[in-house]
Amino acid sequence: MPSLIPGYEYDIFISYRQNDNKRDGWVTEFVNTLKDELEATVKDKISIYFDENPYDGLGDTHDVDDSLAKKLKCLIFIPIISKTYCDPNSFAWTNEFLAFNKMAETDEYGLKVNLPSGNTASRVLPIRIHEIDDSDRHLVENEIGFLRSIDFVYQSAGVNRPLSQSDNPEKNLNETLYRDQINKVANSIQEIIVGLKGADVEEETALDDDQLPQQKKTQFRKELKQRNVVRASLVYILSALAFWKVSDISIGLFNLSENILQIISLILIVLFPIAVLLAWLYERSPQGFIRTGSVASRDNPLSDAQKKPLTSNTFIVLLTASVVALFLLFPKTTTNSIDSDHKSIAVLAFDDQSPNGDQEWLGDGVADEILNVLAQVEGLKVSGKTSSFYFKENKATTKEIGEALDVKTVLEGSVSRVGDKLRITAQLIDVETEAHLWSNKYDRDAEDIFAIVDEVAQSIVGSLISELSEEEVESIKMAYQTNTKAYEYFIKAEHIHYNEFLEGNEEYFEPAKKLYIAALSEDPNYGEAMAGLSNLYDSYSQYSNLSFITKKRDSILNVAYRINPNSNYVLMMKGYLSTNDDTAFYFLSRAYKNDPSHAPTLFGLINKLWLLGLHNEAISLCKEILETDPLNEVIRSYYMLSLWSSGQPEGVRMQAEELRQFNADTHFADLWMFFVALLVDQDIHEARRISSVLEEINVFFSYTTKAWLLSVDGKNESILIEISKIHNDLFYGMSAAALGKNSFEILDSLNNSRATKFSYPLTYIDLMNNLIFENIRQEPQFQQWLKEAKVVHEERV
Repeated sequence: MPSLIPGYEYDIFISYRQNDNKRDGWVTEFVNTLKDELEATVKDKISIYFDENPYDGLGDTHDVDDSLAKKLKCLIFIPIISKTYCDPNSFAWTNEFLAFNKMAETDEYGLKVNLPSGNTASRVLPIRIHEIDDSDRHLVENEIGFLRSIDFVYQSAGVNRPLSQSDNPEKNLNETLYRDQINKVANSIQEIIVGLKGADVEEETALDDDQLPQQKKTQFRKELKQRNVVRASLVYILSALAFWKVSDISIGLFNLSENILQIISLILIVLFPIAVLLAWLYERSPQGFIRTGSVASRDNPLSDAQKKPLTSNTFIVLLTASVVALFLLFPKTTTNSIDSDHKSIAVLAFDDQSPNGDQEWLGDGVADEILNVLAQVEGLKVSGKTSSFYFKENKATTKEIGEALDVKTVLEGSVSRVGDKLRITAQLIDVETEAHLWSNKYDRDAEDIFAIVDEVAQSIVGSLISELSEEEVESIKMAYQTNTKAYEYFIKAEHIHYNEFLEGNEEYFEPAKKLYIAALSEDPNYGEAMAGLSNLYDSYSQYSNLSFITKKRDSILNVAYRINPNSNYVLMMKGYLSTNDDTAFYFLSRAYKNDPSHAPTLFGLINKLWLLGLHNEAISLCKEILETDPLNEVIRSYYMLSLWSSGQPEGVRMQAEELRQFNADTHFADLWMFFVALLVDQDIHEARRISSVLEEINVFFSYTTKAWLLSVDGKNESILIEISKIHNDLFYGMSAAALGKNSFEILDSLNNSRATKFSYPLTYIDLMNNLIFENIRQEPQFQQWLKEAKVVHEERV
């Protein structure tokens, strides 16, 4: 029987869980009683859909969802709210309750109805047969608002069941009578239907000439909805977005021209009004596509949803999910950024292409400054300087560099200088494709070097991280400490100091000193230059025992600290040159807090952590550094030292093997593998082989290993001769430990000595875990050292 209002299948749809009707047929009885009551209450014949048979006559080949969707097109939806109804996984909840709400919100009447009384009612009329818990109540109210239901609930002590016709209201805590509740349902249905009919009558009869335009607008909206033009337009937009994104991804993958994406975008925009027009004019029928509004259209047996292909709720949801997934998985576009996988970079040392080949220091300095600026950018992984500059002497392809450093892009460049004219080139290269993502050439005066560094850094960051605003990119700049001239003198002095003088070329002391002094002549308050000069004097003290050298070093550094107490470089040097480990740790920690990416600070901090016996902290910091600086041999050596000191020989073995992967000739790995072979594997033949290798490449480590091998052979007198050749007290003590009991005098002298900068007091962690002391650890004198060291350790920690 058709609905009272054209266009609807039923007046009422009864939704329930089969369990609530299975035992005593409560729902069936309710529906039959309601039908009788409606006949006595409402003049019109009310049609009710009630699925008494769970399958409702549907065969195996019938479309259940589509058949049910037609029946859901009703005026009033009555859910039988029970303990089991509010189940998000049930068919009734998902395919009936939620489906009706979504459909009613978009049809011509909406979910709310204005009643003749002036009040408002929902087209969802809940019938509650159980008191439900709060979670089920919230589930319903999230969909329809506050739950106002007509209750058929019988409650007494320990009882919560559906109300029946035979129940005595006086024994019911709710004091409700079944017949009265049925009457309330019938009256509510009548009131809602009158409200729905009144909306149509009011619209048809209350229009005067001034309201005709509004009537036309309403009719037009109904026509749009009937022809599914809005849904068809939405499908086109979603499909266009999906196609555009797939095109964008393909262009990036195959390195095609970005003009292709612009052409595709233009075509999709032009086709949109054509698609809307076709959706308005045509619909699908069993005979194919026909004109909407034609005679054939009026006889079209398909539903409104079926008349427009691919406009069902299911298809739109799937299409929306696909578009969202595409944009989440591939958020960057080829037109304004490089995809998120490229947010990692290695900055290689810039080549010197000057006519005289004398500007290597400038190439290193420019690359170093760019690296320092980029390292401050959140969200950008920057390979450490040691690993990046490793390829200055060890040539490799861009792809090999990317794989070794685990980065997606590489910045390479060159410097050329003639007089005061400077040319700097830079290019950002994709590791995978070796394509140039960005490149530029700067022909400037030498005094513009700071501006060039800023421009290069900003261009790179703008290319790699599209999320940054223009203001954020503009804020990425060098931390200017001085003027250009002083800066040039300083980086040239640093280059000579670290690349010439520390390599053993004493004649470079004076040239480096003159350059530091020249920098201070340009800027007397240049703290970094003072700290650099102080460090140079400290380096020179290794070649000379003159006390005035040390005094001059300390005096210069104290002035630098007084002028620039927050300078990272000055704080670092205060830490490096302090003879007190706790004081050194304090200054290095401050420098690290200011700039966690500064490699020299990290070296010093790890060294002090180890000296203080904080090996776990040293290990943790080494791991963190090696994530961005995997080829840093010094850090990996400290890593092995800390692992060994904390009793983790297998960790030492693994790190030594990794170190050998990029440096087959490393003597740091050989030294620790000697101790692993001798003390862990007890492989004397492998230990002798490693010692013979070290004799050829590192005399210092060779004396240490030879002392241990002589101890194994019982040649204690020969050991003393080898020990006397070692100038580093740490390895001196470690070698002396091979003597067993005879080493106590040597170790005691070592432990109390602070005569030279190389004196390392043995820590509690070392004495506890270092395998080197295994053969004397149980001796009474050693146990006394252990107690004393533990007190110091606990005070420091």
